[in-house]
Amino acid sequence: MLGFNPLAATPLADSSVSATVSVSGVQATGQLGAVSLVTNNVISVTGLEATGAVGSIAVEADANVSTTGLQATGATGSVVVIAEANVAVTGVQGTTALGTAAVEADANVAVTGVEGTAQLGTVTQITNNIIEVTGLQATGQLGTATVEADANVYVLGVQGTTALGETTETGTANVYPIGVQATGIVGNVLVWGQIVPDQNAGWVDVENSQTPNWTDVAA
Repeated sequence: MLGFNPLAATPLADSSVSATVSVSGVQATGQLGAVSLVTNNVISVTGLEATGAVGSIAVEADANVSTTGLQATGATGSVVVIAEANVAVTGVQGTTALGTAAVEADANVAVTGVEGTAQLGTVTQITNNIIEVTGLQATGQLGTATVEADANVYVLGVQGTTALGETTETGTANVYPIGVQATGIVGNVLVWGQIVPDQNAGWVDVENSQTPNWTDVAA
């Protein structure tokens, strides 16, 4: 594992190797696609057959492999560029501002072409030729179309008379309700509570020495 054994004896920043390696071999460009074979011949398939399945590959090894290469330590951070060089800017300098472009010209340009004046209106054809109109002539007028016919037309179908009223259903079948039956009754709800014995009663005695204000009824 990379966390326990170093990749090299010296850090990556202490040594650098620059080498030119010539690549030899055959170059080809591949592309993903589908190959279709259309033939009427009987072709015998030769080779090795194997069945593949998607799974996980587990590597089991007891050998001690010495890792060779360069070791480096990486960390996530921000790159800060510190520079004090004066760089001369080259190019064409210009200043822009928002406004309206105005064209100023003193040249006399001669306009060439055909001049005409156009106006909206109605085109009227004036001719002395005798033009024969071909087709069918008809006169149309707004009104109401009336159909007059002497044929006797017999209505086919089923005839019935309807009237507004109430329908009465008569049946002799015995229908037994299926379900859960319950009887409810409206009554009084009794609300009770314990009496506190050490309460202060808010009542007074009736005064016996009152003067009643009543008179006898005349017989």
